Amino acid sequence: MYDTGPGGYGMDGGFVFGLLGMVFWLVVLVFLLWVYGRIIGRAGYSPWWALIVLVPVVDVVMLWVFAFIHWPALDDMTIAQGSAPSGPPSGAEGGAGGA
Repeated sequence: MYDTGPGGYGMDGGFVFGLLGMVFWLVVLVFLLWVYGRIIGRAGYSPWWALIVLVPVVDVVMLWVFAFIHWPALDDMTIAQGSAPSGPPSGAEGGAGGA
C-alpha cells in the first residue's frame, strides 16, 4: 500500500513538518503568555493572570474586566508623583497681570 522505504518507518516529511509546526506554535504561545504576563504585571496584578488567555470565552471577559477595573499600579504612580504640582504653573493663571 505505502512505500515505507528501506527503513520501514514511512517518514515522508509530514511527520517532520507536523512536529515543526507544533514546536512553532508552542513557542508562539509561550511568547504571548510572557508578553501578557508583563502587561498585567505592569498594571499591578500577578502575571499569572495571563494564563486566563488559554480559556476560550473567559479571556474576552477578563479583557473587559482588566480594562475597566482600578489598577494598583496607578496608586503607586500617584504616590511617586505626590510632590508634582497638580495645577497650572504659577503665573499662568491668566488675567491682566499684577498691578
